[in-house]
This record gives sequence, C-alpha cells and structure tokens, in this order.
Amino acid sequence: MDRARLTRGGAGAPQPHQVWLLGGVYLYPLKLERIRLTATVVAFFAAVNCAKLVQYLFLGALSAQHLMTSHVLLRPAPIGIRLGVWLAGRISDKLFYRIVYVLLTATGLQLVYEGLFR
Repeated sequence: MDRARLTRGGAGAPQPHQVWLLGGVYLYPLKLERIRLTATVVAFFAAVNCAKLVQYLFLGALSAQHLMTSHVLLRPAPIGIRLGVWLAGRISDKLFYRIVYVLLTATGLQLVYEGLFR
C-alpha cells in the first residue's frame, strides 16, 4: 500500500479508528522505535484532521457549538500527553508493540461488528 493511497483513504473516513487501521497495517510491520512510531502517528492524524476540517467547512458542518466543544475538550489533552510519555518510558518495546497489536485487533473487530450488525 503506498503512502498516497493511505493518506487519501484517511482524509475521507468519518471516524479515526477507521483511518488508523490502514496506518497500523502499513507502519507496524516496519518495527519503528516507539518515539518515531508515535511521532509518525501524531503527524498522520494531524494531517488527516486538517483535511477533514476543510471538508467539514465546505459542507457547513462546523458551528460555533462544535468549536466550543473542541475548545473544552482540548484543555485536558496535555494530561494525556504527559501520561503517554510517562508510560512509554516505562515499558519495553516488546510490550509496547503487543499493546498496539491488541488495540489494533480490538478496533478491527469493532469495525467488523459495526459493519455486520448496524
């Protein structure tokens, strides 16, 4: 799967876990070090979300209420970032990748369930 298709596929997906399944399938087999993998994931989601913002703007889906909700939810983000940095420094690469694969599998199963039963 090439990077351009991965990015185009992510820009149109309505939910982040749908996007990241593609990203995980491409990136995890590369066995990047944790910091590089995490930085790549952050950059990928930032780019995808910026593309979605443009789409939502043209569709008229952005409102003052949505922006206010985003502003409120942005405030606790530094706590999650610090918690992630703290946790990443305390687990091995092997455990890190096991956790990532378990979460990726759970996300895939959730998408299959939603596709079949909703």
